[in-house]
Amino acid sequence: MSATGLLGRWFADPLSPSQARQLLAQAEAREAVLRRRGGRCRCCGLMRLIAQSWLDRPSAEPFRDLLVRAHQRRTSALTELIYGQLLAARRLEGGNRHLRRGFELASPLLAPADYFQLLERHRRLALLPEAPQPAPAEPLATQLTAAAVMERLRGPQRPTIRHDPNDTYG
Repeated sequence: MSATGLLGRWFADPLSPSQARQLLAQAEAREAVLRRRGGRCRCCGLMRLIAQSWLDRPSAEPFRDLLVRAHQRRTSALTELIYGQLLAARRLEGGNRHLRRGFELASPLLAPADYFQLLERHRRLALLPEAPQPAPAEPLATQLTAAAVMERLRGPQRPTIRHDPNDTYG
């Protein structure tokens, strides 16, 4: 396992239906055990969000519920990042917006290496087009490769410089 912190990890590599059902069962079992002990599972809702997303169940409502219940900046950031990742994995509209919001919330909490890793990952993912209908899910490595190809095809981006021909001093 790498030294990447929790907020810097990628949680949206595609799961098969059996893997998603297994993750959902783990979340429910973990939550039941902690509830019997009088505790609360802080990650079970996120585990359910991920599992339900790969089972093609709607995930916008559980996302909003998790965000409302998030009482800490770290939890809100993680919720936004995971939901953005799940949308981005299928190139759905809103993915980049949630990734940006999650990054804004997470940036003061990130280690420098995680900060720059997320910054670069999100910059590249923003190059990929989003659509209202889901595309086939892709792992992060495939998406980053596609983004790199698009970036190379686009060529170098030069900054736009405005020049006033009447300005003889500038």
